[in-house]
Amino acid sequence: MERPRQVQLLAVALAGACIVPAGLIQERRATRSDLEEVIPGRAFVVTYLWMRADQLKDQGRYYDAMQLAQMICRLQKRFPSVWAFHAWNMGWNISVATHTPEQRWRWVHNAVRLLRDEAIPLNRTSLLLYKELGWIYLFKIGGFLDDMHWVYKRQWATRMQDLLGAPPQGDSEEAIAAFRPVAEAPLDTDPARQGAQVIQADMLRKVLADRRTKEYADMLARRGIGVDRSLLAAYNRYSLEPPVAVVRVLPPVVRDDRDADLARLINDPLRAGARGRLLAFVRAQVLWNVYRMDPRWMLAMMEQYGPLDWRLPQPHGLYWFTYGRHVCQSKSLGDVDSLNTDRNVFNCLKELTWWGRLTMVDRRPRDEGADVLSLEAARPTSDMQLPRVELYVGNDVRFVAATHAEFLRTIQAVTRGIPARFAHTPFRDGHVNYLDTAICMLYAGYRRGEAQHYYDWVKAKYAPDGSRWKQPDVEDFVLDGLRGQQEPSMALASSQIDAALAAALVGLARGQQAVFDDSTRYARRVHDSYQQRVNPRRAGLPPLNHWLTRAAAVLLLNPRSAGYNLSLADRSEMYRALPPAVQQEIFPPAERQLRGECEIQRLDFPRAFPAPAGTKPPSAPEGGAGEP
Repeated sequence: MERPRQVQLLAVALAGACIVPAGLIQERRATRSDLEEVIPGRAFVVTYLWMRADQLKDQGRYYDAMQLAQMICRLQKRFPSVWAFHAWNMGWNISVATHTPEQRWRWVHNAVRLLRDEAIPLNRTSLLLYKELGWIYLFKIGGFLDDMHWVYKRQWATRMQDLLGAPPQGDSEEAIAAFRPVAEAPLDTDPARQGAQVIQADMLRKVLADRRTKEYADMLARRGIGVDRSLLAAYNRYSLEPPVAVVRVLPPVVRDDRDADLARLINDPLRAGARGRLLAFVRAQVLWNVYRMDPRWMLAMMEQYGPLDWRLPQPHGLYWFTYGRHVCQSKSLGDVDSLNTDRNVFNCLKELTWWGRLTMVDRRPRDEGADVLSLEAARPTSDMQLPRVELYVGNDVRFVAATHAEFLRTIQAVTRGIPARFAHTPFRDGHVNYLDTAICMLYAGYRRGEAQHYYDWVKAKYAPDGSRWKQPDVEDFVLDGLRGQQEPSMALASSQIDAALAAALVGLARGQQAVFDDSTRYARRVHDSYQQRVNPRRAGLPPLNHWLTRAAAVLLLNPRSAGYNLSLADRSEMYRALPPAVQQEIFPPAERQLRGECEIQRLDFPRAFPAPAGTKPPSAPEGGAGEP
């Protein structure tokens, strides 16, 4: 049995000795240093290291295998496919062979850092490397196939929350305006300087040239806080501003007079301008020098695609796909890597439509010291810090217009603007299917005009077959899609009802009774349509009143879990407008939490949340209510 194994190893060694020089011959821009890498002796060394690394991986000696992989990459540093293979091996093969959350994340993160910090700086014009890095973000971290995908999402969301904070949840213009100061902060984006220092000293001098900014920096320095990542740590710990406070459950920990003094300085409203300039500067520097991302390109992406939430992995996948195309100046769809990159841009935008709204609930005490400095350090980070971080993702129809525009841009390039070719491109089916789902989402979310617009557009441009696209009204079109070919889809019906009732209740919170009435009418129509067609032997949907009560309880007690940031005043408005029967159901379990929130915000609880008729007076509660 040993002899065939020796023959196999010898054959692989000989093949490797031939493949390495052959690969270089195919390289279009070979240099003298590249030629020195493939002298015969080195080729055999590299081949041996490949075989040894594979043996170590099979034996479960992953760290030893990684060290050899790093050595191979450095010996073949101008071969992008070598870097891509080892990153793939770490992120997709070795990671799933481990079992603990820490080990899984460590290997996925190592794959990211290998490509981002080592491979791309040495091969800046290799589109393959950008594509592989984007792929890890989009499918490994952003996907749902890995059984520990929430570990990866939580780790990444925490890093970006501690670096950039939560974006506004309003329209695209608000999110873009919030990020713009980071893109405009002083930063030298010369690739030769990238990563040499976390904070570029000459750029810091530019920031401190402003007198008020310098004064504030000096005040921070006297308290041990520099214009570096320690500023981010202090801001995350003490700030009461929305980008931090909106995710926080526990209040900032103030242990002594020093903490109280620093907390006052971090929240001083008279220093808001100077604080904003320093934060934007540090964020830009960390993005460029640690995460190797260009804030100006990030801003350009937001202006083109919409309110990207950088705490999600999909925007990072989109960043590396588009930035790679930009750096490599690859415009041809005929090139394999370029074509795949364009398709992955579609994938990112579609994923953002389905999962692009992130709500983060951070239950970590602020004295744990879990901030961007510790999380991105070279040493492994224990995932035990992060289960208190909860993530809720939902659809975000703000990306529909941008995704539709990207389809049109690519189709225009493929057809060269010839109208007769428009309906016959490889992108046709994907475009129609995407808009089909988007129309349903828009309609349920009470964006009826947009839903009608895309419905009419698809019929005019593509003239798809089937009776469904011949419905006279967009609401009938949506309902027809929910019915399915044989039996109605419970998942689709549930999602439509959830979205419609959320829109209805948010309408109540904003004093829009007509929105509530029309959205609940539509939810009832979806509910009745499903119940009429479902097989009697299968379970039906809960009664709609029960559904409304559940949705109201969620929005009243934990609106962020549904993707909404409703103030206590908004929730009071919603509660007081609810039907009495719903109030009677949700008031007893919600009373304790709402009373506590009113005390903190100094609101009159009986006026904000009056007890419905038939409930016991608040002065004589029976026990306490836990979390929903």
